[in-house]
Amino acid sequence: MNVRTFVARIDATHGEHTFTLSRLIVANSETRALAVALDAMAEMYGDPSEEDGGSLLVCNGEIRLELHSLREIGLATYLDMRSVGLAETIDRSARAPVVEDLDTLKGVSSATHKALKAKNVAITSSQVLNAVASAVGSRDWAQYKATAVAPVAKDEPAESATSIPRPEWTSSDSFLASRQGWGIFSVNLDDARTQQLVKGKQYGDRPFELQADGDAGRFDDDEQAHEFVRKAIQAGDPLAIRAGQYLQAHSPVEYEALMST
Repeated sequence: MNVRTFVARIDATHGEHTFTLSRLIVANSETRALAVALDAMAEMYGDPSEEDGGSLLVCNGEIRLELHSLREIGLATYLDMRSVGLAETIDRSARAPVVEDLDTLKGVSSATHKALKAKNVAITSSQVLNAVASAVGSRDWAQYKATAVAPVAKDEPAESATSIPRPEWTSSDSFLASRQGWGIFSVNLDDARTQQLVKGKQYGDRPFELQADGDAGRFDDDEQAHEFVRKAIQAGDPLAIRAGQYLQAHSPVEYEALMST
């Protein structure tokens, strides 16, 4: 494999409150991963309004972004984190990891063992297998086989193979969204409203809606807020992605409206 996988933690501070965001990074070296993480941090809220030492000021200087940490993680861990929607940024010289990369590990282990034996290095094939499994986030080869690439039983629904928590929308998320001029709001619709036709379709039951934040005054209407968040999801913004995941789980009709052009 010609890629290395990392997770960056980014602190967003507003006044006395600090929230930590995470982002997956793919690069060929730790040096490049650091540069990519800093670029991703700058793009999270558009162009930074100001730079202050090692931090960035965004939202008219009201929010300070700082790189908290950058840690290399195994491929299995990376794929698992990506599968639950954590945004990723891939360096231009790297490629996106795929599940098939895991399938090559035994071949890599075998080739490595043969090369070491040719150099008269005393090591067993099991030791090489365990070392390679450790490099992609497993304790040893047995754990890798049992968890990283465990097949789904033919008579078992795919959803039961992996337990993924239902996404939540926290007060920290609401605060950050309000700084961008939008929010997710609980609504109580009557039958007449759910049956009302909008663009030829029933409005439907929507326990939660993504709306423009009237107090912020950034958007003229909810459609503009939808367009902003939809583009942010497509650009990989972690806050927008969490909003989409929350609506998809708790208000799927609203999610469909959000993602439709």
